[in-house]
Amino acid sequence: MKTTVRYILAFLLTLVLMTLTLVWVAEIPREEIQEKSEESAEYLMRRDVPYYNIVGGASGRTVLRPGDYSKADQTADAYLLSIAYYLEPEHPLESVLWARYYEGREDPLAPLKNMNESYLRSVREQTPTNKQYLRYWHGSLLFVRPMLRFWNIRQMTVFHAAEMGGLLCCLIWLLLKNGLKAEAVCILISMTAVSVWFVPISLEYTWMFLLMLIAAILAVKLALGEKLQGLCMLFFLTGMWAAYLDFFTTETITVLIPMLLALRILHRKKGLAGDRRPQWKL
Repeated sequence: MKTTVRYILAFLLTLVLMTLTLVWVAEIPREEIQEKSEESAEYLMRRDVPYYNIVGGASGRTVLRPGDYSKADQTADAYLLSIAYYLEPEHPLESVLWARYYEGREDPLAPLKNMNESYLRSVREQTPTNKQYLRYWHGSLLFVRPMLRFWNIRQMTVFHAAEMGGLLCCLIWLLLKNGLKAEAVCILISMTAVSVWFVPISLEYTWMFLLMLIAAILAVKLALGEKLQGLCMLFFLTGMWAAYLDFFTTETITVLIPMLLALRILHRKKGLAGDRRPQWKL
């Protein structure tokens, strides 16, 4: 019963925290993000296409082509930035729930071909919203809208690259410090296999990798201390934050990699304590 109550309280408190933080960022005046929003829109229009490959040129949405592992998704970022732009300080909770934005493809007076153009028109002309995206939390607005006070999207991606690199270095250092050399090598191989250096090129991709790295660091520390209840709560909360932040990308890595590391460490500890069964391997 105590465990059940603990998880219910954790769920409710996290839910309230998530809602209140989005309401808080919605109260940032639009004038404070105007300049960087315009810079972001102009940056996206440098390549006036929904998607492009950094390696190999053109990108196909439904047909895989060489270089698709380096695909930048400008459409998703334009959606997110447009929703961030249209949050209303006068009605913060309502605007957060509705997640309204402007899309010009169906504009009868001047139709536009993609979301990049729609976002540019939004920030230049303050066009009224005509769409909503309420089926997602868009929790990343918690970070994006405050950052728009100081940085454009290009500067955000540079910051995220540094942040991701720092967290990955912390995870590798933690594993090596505790004699987990094979696990550290496996993490490096897995990150190389998915070309992790391309992840920060789009805001859409970034959140799940950042969450995964944070969860992995915490999972390693909890597993080293054999704190099983802490691990259960970590995975529970990580799932909530994944649903809060994700925009239909790679949410499973947020539990997969931390869980693999935790299982490996716990099994290794049992082996060191005298359990002679073959060690579980990644």
